Amino acid sequence: MGRYAEWVDFTADLMTRPSGRFPRTRVRSKLVETFQTQVSWNWKNADGAFGFEPSHPIKGWPSPSELVLWERHMAKHPLLCWFRRTGDPRPWSVGRVPRRIVAPHGFDILRDLCGPVGVDEQLSIPYELDGEAHRAYVLARTGEDFSDEDLDLARRIQPLLAALGKQCTLLQGAYPTGAVPAGLTGRELAVLQLLREGSTARAIGHRLGISTRTVHTHLANLYRKLGVNDRLQAVMVAQQLGIPSASREAPESPVGYALPPAAARNGTAAERLAIPVG
Repeated sequence: MGRYAEWVDFTADLMTRPSGRFPRTRVRSKLVETFQTQVSWNWKNADGAFGFEPSHPIKGWPSPSELVLWERHMAKHPLLCWFRRTGDPRPWSVGRVPRRIVAPHGFDILRDLCGPVGVDEQLSIPYELDGEAHRAYVLARTGEDFSDEDLDLARRIQPLLAALGKQCTLLQGAYPTGAVPAGLTGRELAVLQLLREGSTARAIGHRLGISTRTVHTHLANLYRKLGVNDRLQAVMVAQQLGIPSASREAPESPVGYALPPAAARNGTAAERLAIPVG
């Protein structure tokens, strides 16, 4: 089985689970297995808080002062310059970023902070983008840029992660124990929650990143499981079972190496700002 086919099966299995928590650790481990590199889960919130979870913690890195430097110079990171300049959300690597579009010293900062620990060659796979806020996985190593084959595979994996992320956001806070009535899968539950909002099949497809035809397939399955014949009856049964409407909350608060928003620090010493990986 090819690497992409393995990812299709992997994400399909995750989507059957009615969970509102994005399985970032499992996804990260699968990326490590697929690409045989260091992989970190990177995030930034709209309020400016940011951080990352590496797959293999490096002793003594990053130091609190290095986190502060990251905050100060994050806008100069070559990949962020690329995404901002081009507006292209597809995966891309540091080695492919033209120097002319990178802020002054952007490559130097990346080399100085990441070179000593062997993670200066990076390939980013964003799966949630909302202005400056984002969620992404970053593959990292040193020596040479990622190959065209690596980039192509990352671009094929990205839509799978985006669809999984959308589903988890919709289900956030609903049935955290997985005890979903009627044996609904995670995908069916997400469709039913959007149905409760009055969303059309086309709108549901847009929210979940799937085709309208696929939405109708999920509707047929959940109608059968709920013992109903149409949308109205399904919504009524969902209300009786206590199935909530879709969540529009932001993704869960991450852990790892992180800095809170500057406004929330109140002059706290930098040494207290780093949250170590547990």
